[in-house]
Amino acid sequence: MLSWFDRLIHSTIDNATWMGCKTALAEGWTNAVRHGHKDLPPETPIDIEVAIFPQSIEIRIFDRGPGFDLEHKIQERKAQIKPGDDLGGRGLLLIAEIADRLSYTRTADNRNCLLFIKHCHITERNRCRLSLKLGTIGKDAPLSWFLVIHQSRPKAPATRLQSSG
Repeated sequence: MLSWFDRLIHSTIDNATWMGCKTALAEGWTNAVRHGHKDLPPETPIDIEVAIFPQSIEIRIFDRGPGFDLEHKIQERKAQIKPGDDLGGRGLLLIAEIADRLSYTRTADNRNCLLFIKHCHITERNRCRLSLKLGTIGKDAPLSWFLVIHQSRPKAPATRLQSSG
């Protein structure tokens, strides 16, 4: 999943933004597997959507778990973590710190959507390079790619990449 993400956007944005988005993607997906899907069959899919706009990158991670209140969970984690604690349990806080906008909502098709938005500037040159790399899409349309990931055991996820234009 992360190598797919690297190929998708790394050459189009600055390194700090890329690392932040990559971290948010990894942490969000890990949380969906560990928490959202912990009581679900291993073949239950986790869907990931990445949309690249000239001014931002949007990552949506869809899980099929019971859901939770994002703001409450963030505040709860802030209160629980003390200096010197081990490093576990900080993923959601890290995502919230990196994001320019973060939400977690239930969709009409009974999935939960973690939406992560990071503002950035993608130049027209880089946008054209990305469009050529992934397939041509209209100049003003987002470059949107979907990755369907199936939680699997052992660790290697099965993936299918689809283009949306």
